[in-house]
Amino acid sequence: MTEKVTVRKGDLILVERVSRNSYSVAAHLEAKAAGCELPSSDTSYTFGVVASATRDGIVKTWQAVGYRDELLSTYAQPIGTGERHWTMPRKAVDISAVLAAAKAHHWPGHPGQPRPFATLEEATAVARSFRLSASGR
Repeated sequence: MTEKVTVRKGDLILVERVSRNSYSVAAHLEAKAAGCELPSSDTSYTFGVVASATRDGIVKTWQAVGYRDELLSTYAQPIGTGERHWTMPRKAVDISAVLAAAKAHHWPGHPGQPRPFATLEEATAVARSFRLSASGR
């Protein structure tokens, strides 16, 4: 049986976002002529910090990795309907290191603009490398 995890402000969060794509008829025809198929959706994974949670430990809002020189965004955004997310207690992971690694994963030629991870495995590998052991590290 799984034990209930209580989320608290300041915990690490990984949010999955699925965006639905719409294309014009011309774009579909162009892709078909090129032998390609346009994706109907894109999934991305973004790290951040829990900004607020309910007393029951449910995430209400979170702050994503920041742009430019900010390690963390100043804007707290709500968890969207249907957005999956995973959390890790701040005592179990070096949150600053995870955020710095996520910030270092940026768009080509734009070091101040963090790029979301394309797969869950890629994102969890980053967080796994900064887990703290029971002895302090």
